[in-house]
Amino acid sequence: LMLIPLSMVIRDNGVLEKYCYDDDTLSCNYWGALYQWNEIMKYTIINGTQGICPYGWHIPTDEEIKQLEGYVDSFYPIGDPEWDRNGPRGFDVGLNLKSKTGWNSLNNGLDKYGFAAYPTGFRTYYGNWQDWGLSSGYWSSTGDSVGAYTRVLLDEIYYQQKRNAHVTNLGFSVKCLKD
Repeated sequence: LMLIPLSMVIRDNGVLEKYCYDDDTLSCNYWGALYQWNEIMKYTIINGTQGICPYGWHIPTDEEIKQLEGYVDSFYPIGDPEWDRNGPRGFDVGLNLKSKTGWNSLNNGLDKYGFAAYPTGFRTYYGNWQDWGLSSGYWSSTGDSVGAYTRVLLDEIYYQQKRNAHVTNLGFSVKCLKD
């Protein structure tokens, strides 16, 4: 893995490149790294690809994340139409996936399932860090080279999780799913 400055755009050069808060490798070791979508996908658009995940794991599809959401939410089960909407969704999915520490307003989560969504913020289109301590976002493998589905947990939307399509040159986390 190669740490690159936040202001630089990741390129298809055969080297796995990542962003770390304050351009500091130690912050990646603790909080995790942020990536552009094409980089995590290894420059393919195959839904459910292994991408940068270890052998036996893959980048979850939008549908697989919907299943996770239905499993961890105490009100809307797997398959409920709630999970097909964009924007804030669910009853307590966010609370159950957020880390127990690190959120600015002390709106920490329960981390009931070991997901540990830390509030790492995201890399903006313009190469800036935004929402450190206030949001946590991660990519799905569902998309194309222009836009892909993400999930974002927000400090002010304590219990829910947002589903949106974002441009692929933003920087978000990735959560791998076991095959």
